[in-house]
Amino acid sequence: MAAVIMFASANSFAQQMQQRTPAERAQRQTEWMQKNLALTEDQSKQVYNIIYKYASENNNARAGGYKGERKELQADKDAELRGVLTGNQFEQYQAHVAQMKEKRREMKQGGY
Repeated sequence: MAAVIMFASANSFAQQMQQRTPAERAQRQTEWMQKNLALTEDQSKQVYNIIYKYASENNNARAGGYKGERKELQADKDAELRGVLTGNQFEQYQAHVAQMKEKRREMKQGGY
């Protein structure tokens, strides 16, 4: 029963993130990074701008169904973030992204 509830809540969260505007997604992700990566004020501003830019572009790619383009956008976003974050912060960010990808993969396979 607990697994069903966890799956439902994780699936709901994924759907909610897709329904958020680029500004809302950028704000939420920046807040996570501030909390978990100890961003400076300057880093926070730069990170927000980067995430907002790519969230907007990702919306356009998603609407067009261009999965390959979305992967390219993620690589470009990561490259820009690498220039703003310290090495340790970027490693922590990448670990989080990998963890979220794994959770999404498990949800698709019905693992939750």
